[in-house]
Amino acid sequence: MKAISAFSVIIFIISLLFAQITQRTDTDLLMLSYSVCFAAFLILFFNDRKSSFKIYALIGTGILLRFILIFLEPNLSDDYLRFIWDGNLQLNGFNPFAYTPEFIYENRYQDWMEKIYPDLNSPGFFTVYPAVCQYTAFVAAAIFPGSLKAVFALKFIIWVSECLTIFTMFKLVKYLKLNTNNVLIYALNPLIILELSGNIHFDALAICFLMAAILLMLKKRYFLAGVILGLAIASKITPLILIPYLLFSLKPKKILIGGAGCLATIILLHLPYVSDISSIQNSLFLYYDYFEFNASIYGIIKWLFSYMNLYDLFLELKILLPIITIVLILILQFLTKRSDLRSIGLVICFSWLIFFLFSTTIHPWYISMVVAAAVICNLKFPLIWSLLIFFTYMAYKFDPPYLPMAVIFTEYILLMIVIFIDIKRLKEPNVYLNS
Repeated sequence: MKAISAFSVIIFIISLLFAQITQRTDTDLLMLSYSVCFAAFLILFFNDRKSSFKIYALIGTGILLRFILIFLEPNLSDDYLRFIWDGNLQLNGFNPFAYTPEFIYENRYQDWMEKIYPDLNSPGFFTVYPAVCQYTAFVAAAIFPGSLKAVFALKFIIWVSECLTIFTMFKLVKYLKLNTNNVLIYALNPLIILELSGNIHFDALAICFLMAAILLMLKKRYFLAGVILGLAIASKITPLILIPYLLFSLKPKKILIGGAGCLATIILLHLPYVSDISSIQNSLFLYYDYFEFNASIYGIIKWLFSYMNLYDLFLELKILLPIITIVLILILQFLTKRSDLRSIGLVICFSWLIFFLFSTTIHPWYISMVVAAAVICNLKFPLIWSLLIFFTYMAYKFDPPYLPMAVIFTEYILLMIVIFIDIKRLKEPNVYLNS
């Protein structure tokens, strides 16, 4: 078994690094390297689950790989260019929420812009990255002003946050009396390593803060938990999804204490940008209307209405999907409320699942929070989804990118099968806490 594990580690490292240096347009090679990497990951995850030495060694491997990826350029996403752009705008006295890159480039041109603007995606959109992301981008730009080398500073910050996340997860699984092997779901997951550390997505910061906030809430340190939750929301807006669950589960006094810390943090962090912060709302609505990728229920409904020549009716009914999403999440969170918050991992997994099922766009890194939450519950679908969703990069085999419905149907049919198995297992007492 030790020989198998050693061989699997070698295959895992080689295939992951190969996936990192393979361009997303070279889809066949990318899919092959990721599949091999994920197979090695599964062998390592399920082999000898109670060995402390194995767990610590593999977590060390995950941390080391993340560090190595600092020095390799992103290959799957160009979002990092927008981070560098926003950081340099602030460095030069501009509010990144006030202007689109297109407007700045055409009306306030500076020499450094020429290195970034030509490859910038969505230059006609206002930035959608909240305050913590903007501060991070500013720090990276300050270290490497006007240079694409700021990508390495961004990667280092992500690496630090990932190390802190893994440390917090250790604390969480021990507090909840779970198998420490669960930490590998996140620490060694190829999707997490490649997307967050390899390609720089600020989901890493939101996850880091949210995991810390959960630990503090479990320990009944509500004000500090609220402050850290505010940092999570100021990193990525989606942790707001968890607020109803906390309102349903906690007593009013605890809500007031934690809520004060959370709200104060969010307000203070956004004060420097407050005059133009409304552009986030405009961009989010435009994003919902303009972009579509790997949509499940939304995509299937749109396809059916288009097939029946009822597309105009679909456009009218489209507004109902966010309402349905909110109602379903509220029902779920009310039914799963617990005063000790021990169902929080399950709530995150299923709340985010509902949110994504009705979303127009689901890129692979979007499910990182779901994978993180799987560490503190016993659901298997986040693990399987982290394999399936990577195959959506097959879209880049086409020019312009196009994701065939066959790929979408395959992804979600297989996912639903695993979810059905998970739901069936929920009938067992405290299954989300047993490993």
